[in-house]
Amino acid sequence: MVATSASASGASQNTSTKKRSRPSAGQLLTAATNAIQNASYRGVLINSQAGHMNTLRVFHRRKDGQEQQRLVAMNGPAREIISKGSKLISILPGKKLVLISQQHRNGMLNKLTQSAIKRIHVSYTLSRDGHDRIAGRHCVLISINPKDKFRYGYRLSIDSKTDLPLKLELVRHNRVLERLLFTQIHFEKSMPNHLFESQYNVKGYRVVKHQAVEKTGRAGHDATKIRWTASQLPPGFKREETGVRQVAKKAKVRQILFSDGLASVSAFIAPAGLRTPLKGGSSLGPVNAFGRQEGQKQITVVGEVPKVTVKLIAEHLKPKSSK
Repeated sequence: MVATSASASGASQNTSTKKRSRPSAGQLLTAATNAIQNASYRGVLINSQAGHMNTLRVFHRRKDGQEQQRLVAMNGPAREIISKGSKLISILPGKKLVLISQQHRNGMLNKLTQSAIKRIHVSYTLSRDGHDRIAGRHCVLISINPKDKFRYGYRLSIDSKTDLPLKLELVRHNRVLERLLFTQIHFEKSMPNHLFESQYNVKGYRVVKHQAVEKTGRAGHDATKIRWTASQLPPGFKREETGVRQVAKKAKVRQILFSDGLASVSAFIAPAGLRTPLKGGSSLGPVNAFGRQEGQKQITVVGEVPKVTVKLIAEHLKPKSSK
């Protein structure tokens, strides 16, 4: 009887230990952020939204402290996207065009950063929701649910062995707005350099370099000494970054980034008449925009957030003279 009791007690302790060692949703997210930036793999990724589906062959690694990725379109017009660190190169063979720009971490996978994890609990609740199987691999399913109407929710299927999210869904009211899904994936210790080089000979292609946004800081100013501020923001959103881009000889566009740590919204303030103005709201899949004119400036706010969010920010963005 004593031996039986001891065995039962030992089994109970082992079970308790297993339960305590089970990672929480927050811990899984932290591990996923590291995997997104550091994992070496090749695979096939499907991106679907607004009734459209794109299939991409993807190559990813981290080498010499730099994140590198190459995406090759498998359907639709031929195209390649190569990123090394902050440099983004888009190759469009059908147009004999190469676009070079600075990339922003606003893709669905890249939204997950360590800073986002720290702030995420303010505006979202996290939960483990069982298991999933993606590309033949066992995954843990977690949900990131919004606390209010100003942001979407997310569902992630995280690979149990590598911590890489193999499926990510953007959801609202249980309806999937956008989905990233690996149908094939192979993890590798090392990957040859040629996998991160373009398959196209771009000699003779037209090269367009998008001017980088010149960051001016949280309270930056332009030549007119005018600072733009939002008198009201959706709960959890903060002003993250301000910059100016020269788009014409005598025209600058100010860009302000707002974020809740996961969702991000960009506000563009341009001279009125520079482009065809957006008046009111506009939607394309999960992306919403809202535009209005303030004096001689056109304000356009856009982001992968609900309509109410971009409208609130646009309506409360006002100029304030610097002293």
